[in-house]
Amino acid sequence: MINSTPAARPAPAAPTVKPLDTRKPSTTLRRRFWRSRRAVFGLSFLILISAIALLAPLIAPYDAGDQDPSRAQLPPLSTSESGTYHLLGTDALGRDLLSRMMYGGR
Repeated sequence: MINSTPAARPAPAAPTVKPLDTRKPSTTLRRRFWRSRRAVFGLSFLILISAIALLAPLIAPYDAGDQDPSRAQLPPLSTSESGTYHLLGTDALGRDLLSRMMYGGR
């Protein structure tokens, strides 16, 4: 025997409404920034360069304007005749390039 009553249908679901995002745009931006590895690396690099430039008088191995013709045109990672070590070498006037770059950032 066939039942003539229609099958029970589920009630239609009420439309779902997403709650409004009540966060400030600055909070969202800050959260996105700290999740980005590139952004965090870039900020860290800028902080490092700024710290080196500001602390140049304290951490530079030589005075930026100190000239010594006997140390002229030394290649990177070299030692002069007087035994001084130059990480980035020297220029035509014998000035240490690493120290000049540190002071130049100021």
